[in-house]
Formats: sequence, C-alpha cells, structure tokens
Amino acid sequence: MRPTQLLILAFSGLALAVPYSPAEDKPEPIPKVTALVPLAVPQGFSGTLRMRGVKLKESREIRVDGPTQPDKIGIKEKKDAATPNGMEKDSLGESEVTIDLSLAADFPVGPMSLSALVGDRPTAPVLLQVMRSGQLQEEKEPNNGFASAMKLEAGQRVNGLINGQRDVDVFSVAGKAGQALKVCVAAHGVASLLDPLLTVYDAAGQQLGTKADGSLGGKDAAILVRPTADGAVFLVLQDALDFGSEWHSYRLEVEVVESSKPSSGVGFSRDIWPVLRANCVSCHRPGKLKGQLDLTAMAALLKGGKHGEVVKKGAPADSPLITVISGDEPEMPPEGPSLSEAEVALLSRWVAEGAVDDTPADGLGTRRPDQWPLYRALPAVPALAFSPDGSLLAVAGHHEIILHRGDGSAITGRWLGNAPRIESLAFSRDGKYLAASGGAPSEFGEIQLWDVAAGTLVRSIRAGSDTLYGVSWSDDGTRLAVGGADKLVRAFDAASGTRLMQCDNHLDWVFGTAFAHDGSKLISISRDRGVKLIDMASGHLIDDAARPREPVLALARHPLEDLVAFTGSEGKVRLHRMAPRGGRLKEGDDKEESAVREFEHMATPLHAVAFSADGTRLACGGQNGEIRLFLTESGKREATIPSAGGAIFALAFHPREQYLASAGSDGQVRFYDPSDGHLRKAFAAVPLSGPDALAVPAPAAK
Repeated sequence: MRPTQLLILAFSGLALAVPYSPAEDKPEPIPKVTALVPLAVPQGFSGTLRMRGVKLKESREIRVDGPTQPDKIGIKEKKDAATPNGMEKDSLGESEVTIDLSLAADFPVGPMSLSALVGDRPTAPVLLQVMRSGQLQEEKEPNNGFASAMKLEAGQRVNGLINGQRDVDVFSVAGKAGQALKVCVAAHGVASLLDPLLTVYDAAGQQLGTKADGSLGGKDAAILVRPTADGAVFLVLQDALDFGSEWHSYRLEVEVVESSKPSSGVGFSRDIWPVLRANCVSCHRPGKLKGQLDLTAMAALLKGGKHGEVVKKGAPADSPLITVISGDEPEMPPEGPSLSEAEVALLSRWVAEGAVDDTPADGLGTRRPDQWPLYRALPAVPALAFSPDGSLLAVAGHHEIILHRGDGSAITGRWLGNAPRIESLAFSRDGKYLAASGGAPSEFGEIQLWDVAAGTLVRSIRAGSDTLYGVSWSDDGTRLAVGGADKLVRAFDAASGTRLMQCDNHLDWVFGTAFAHDGSKLISISRDRGVKLIDMASGHLIDDAARPREPVLALARHPLEDLVAFTGSEGKVRLHRMAPRGGRLKEGDDKEESAVREFEHMATPLHAVAFSADGTRLACGGQNGEIRLFLTESGKREATIPSAGGAIFALAFHPREQYLASAGSDGQVRFYDPSDGHLRKAFAAVPLSGPDALAVPAPAAK
C-alpha cells in the first residue's frame, strides 16, 4: 500500500488530521494488454511473443479465440516491464509475459485473437496477424536514412520496431509514374505503443504525402501516393511524439493499387458510384427499376433505360444522366435535395472524359475485409441467437458474426463475411449450420450459411441489391427464407443456394419470415402493415394472415405449434394462427379470425419478440429499453425488466437454461432470469480492441 497521507478537515475552527490513502479512492485496475511484439508471424512460426499490459503477472493462461488452435501456446515467463523514457507507466501497464507459440505450416492466414486470462477474467483480445510464408519480412537495421533504406517490393509486409527516442526507419520501393501505391502502418490500433507518423518522398526528395492518422478515431497511418516519375519511393516512419522502445512495434504494408486512369481523371468506381449510390440507386436498381434504368453497375448504366441511352461519352450536354440533374429545377431526384453543384460537376466531367470504367475485377462496393474490425466503442447489436444445444451464442457484429460461449464466459470464434451489416441470425434445428442475413444498403443482399463445427462459410447467397432481413429455416433444414428491403420474400434451397420461390405481394420492407412446421406455407411481416401467408410450392399469396393496422417490425414462431407472435410500431404484441381454418379466407370473411390473443400494450415501438424453447413464455422489447415477459397460454405478464441501456433490438431464450438474452443499442448482452427479470450477467457483445479500449466488467452471476 502507498504511504498514508493526512487529510485535514476543518469544522468550526477545529482542525482534525485523519489518515487518508489515495489508493482507496482508485478502482481496482482492469487487466488489459497494451502492446504485443511482434504484430505478425508467418505460417509455421515457432518462437516467442511478448505481451505487455496491466496485471499480466497474474495471468494464468493465454487464449486463442476461434476454432483453429495453435500447435502450442503457453506462458514461458512473467515479469515486471520497464517504462520507456518519457512515458507514463500507469497507462502502459507494469508487467509483461513471454509466450511460446508454434503454428502449423497450414495455419489459416488472417488475424488470430489473443487474450490473457487474469484470475477468471480474460483481457480484451489483441490481434496477431498470421501471414503466408515468404510474405513477411523483418526490418533490417541500420535503415535510418535514404542511403541505407531497406528495399521492399509491393505486396511485402514488414515487422518493424521504432526502438528508441527519435529513431527513424526508412524503406524504399520501386515507383512508376502514375501508378498508385498504398502504404499502411498497423501499430497503435492493433497493440503497440507506437503512434506512427508516415511520410513518403519521391527519388528527388519531394514529399508526396504525410499521414499521422489512418482513420477517424484511429492512430495508425495510411497513405495513397502516385509518383509523377519512375524511380525509388521512400517511406519514412517514426513516432509522432518521438518516443521509441522495444514495445513500439509496427507492421508495414505496401500495395500497388490498380487503376485504369491516373488520379487526375474521374472513374466510375472511385468517384461516380458513391454519388449514384447516395442519390439515385434507391429508385434505379434491380427490384425497383424506374424507367427500366439500373444504375448499380457500369454496364447497366451504359445500357440505358426505356427511353434509350443516358450517357453519351464525351458529350455531357447530350447525356440525359447529366441534363436531368442540372439546372435551377432539376428533374432528378424527384424527392429530397438536389445534387450539389460539385456532384453535378463531377458527373459532367466524368462523361466529358469518356465515362472511364475503373470497376475492380471483383465488382463494386463492399466486400470481406482482410482483418477483423477493431471496436473502440460498443456498436448496436441487431441480432443474436443461441445454438439448439445452448453451447453457443451468435451475435451480429460489423462484417462479422461473433461466437460466444452459451454462458457468456468467452468468445470462441469470429466469422468474417462480405455483408457489413448482419440483420438476423438463425441456427438450423440440428445445430449444424448457422444462417445469417444482411447486406450492404443499395449494393447487395446476402445470406451466409456457416458450418458451425468447422467455422467455415459453406455458401454465400446473393439476392437483390439491398439488405435482407428475417432469415428462417424450414424444420427439416432443407430450405431458407428471407425478406428484404426490396419488398420481396424469397426462399432458397440450403444445399445448393438455388432460389425456390419469390413473392412480391408486399409494398414495403419485409422484416421477418417463418415456415409452418410442415414446410408447406410461409408467413412474412412487413412495414406495409402486412402479415402474409404464402404457398411455398407456388410462391402465391394465400391470404393476409392478419391485419394489424400498424407497421410490423418483428416476428417469432412458436417452437411447437403453427402460431406466430408479431410486434409493431404501436407497441402491440399479437398471437395468431398461421393458417385460419386451414385455408384461404373468402371475400368478406373476418381477417382476424386467426387471432388467438393480444398482449398488454407497451406504448413504444417493439423491435424484438421471442418464444422460450417450450413455448410457454413470450418476451418482447423495443425502443424504450423495457422488456416484458408474458405467459403464452394466459397472456399474463410475468415480469417487467426496466431499461438498462437503450433500445432493445434482439431477444433469445436459452434453450436449456433459465435465462433470456437481450441486446440492443448499447452493445451489451444481458442475461435475465425470465421468472422475475433479475439480471444474471452482462458482457460486451464484441471484443473491444486496442490500448484505448475499456474492458467492460460483467456483473457476478446470480
């Protein structure tokens, strides 16, 4: 304990000296990792890593999250860590561990998540990049000037270290006139004390660019440069504050960025597509082709619409694409603000320059990232689902699905995909597969089908040009259904990805689907106030299964009976049979004949509804953050859970244990006792990364 100080208190002229210890005012430090050396290793690596942080001398083991484990990993040594000159010890951590690591020669390439178990609490994970053999180079000293620069080739990666105050590392790479080079430094944002400052020069010593921050809120550097002449390009790297030590590690990456035109020109993919996506493709895309014009791809744009071509290369004044967005009162877009003068000028210049197509070989837009996302704050969680045996909890993240243990004790896997948003998750009844639906708005919709045991993507099913919602399985596991922002309901063969059915009877976004237990019918809900019953064999509408008179936002099917519960924007929860009287209602019949029960009104939009595994309980939650639990049979409210952290977007009952999982706008997953609403546990939905992130302690279980 630190030396006790005296705190002087004065009361009516009487001074008292009482013992005071400042340590008593400080909360117990949270274990965390602040630095990792090195930041990358090759496949087949066998050697040691060093990890620095807070309370690491108390660590019991090093964990790797994910289905593929190293051949060997363990703690070799634990000791105090020296503080680099000029830096504050408290923020860096006081201890370090040396880790023995061995990887197989075919260990998967990509980020490997490492965490230290301190007591019974794992630290937030840090990412060690595993790279192909031969791709990774080690920095060679001395390289502190142009004359001694370490030579690199595009495509290479370098493990390096700014090993002292005012140390500078210099690299050279062959540059070509007009050819873009992308230089990235991963350091502080991964697990390093280095705050990198990157400067790029040409062979004549002319500065081409400098960068201290690679992204909003980040502390890593990224630069795109285009030399004007052939010759060496020099990359100069240092710490932004001139610190340096054995913990100031980095990973340097250099890539050639292919382009069909120099940066002085305007390209479709780089410049025009972002404008069209933001202003035009909501009405001109597959599924909503106003004027039969599709603007989601270069080839489709050049094809034109029902009135002919919209682009005449070299002649913007004769191109309808330009004339309809120009002038004092432009025709397009028909609603919302007009394009800015700068946007109109950009499109006009593109047409005048010949409408250059720089679309990459693998297409436009969003795709699977090379590395796991780094979360510096908890994102909203739109979906979660328990595996049928309760051993896993799948949670939607950004570009990924995060697999937690079913009791919330640890992350066991992170599955990256193309879709930046995952909107719904559903395990097959046998637990072998996990389906996820999502996509990129105005770009594509996607169903991902994952092999749970292997942690591998079996199939990606692309459908439409907008996000997909409400994925569901048939009971036999052979079919998948999904709704979409394009107003369509679709069903697919799970084994082949072949589309089996498509229904277009909704007038607005479709948020949910559910199969009847025999698989013959499908129910769908929409923002258009529709609850539709669809024949699976033909895709034809059987009838409106209900008329809720409010936009319908969430759907859950009873696990044992052909009953569905749905919720809407007015805060009502309704229970309906899936097929009134077993068939189509006649004209004039009561469309509410399928109704079983309406539960107590909540007076807030409800985004989530879920049945317990035996169907005896029903939970719902929404915008005001409150969760209510009802007995399905009687409709009686069993428990009320007050708001704990903002809107609720996802609910799921554990299939075997007595707890309900919730998640929403604050990024926390919470487990509640469904009988009385008592909070049993809370934890972060995603791993917070980097030394700036705060670990989120979970309350003790009940």
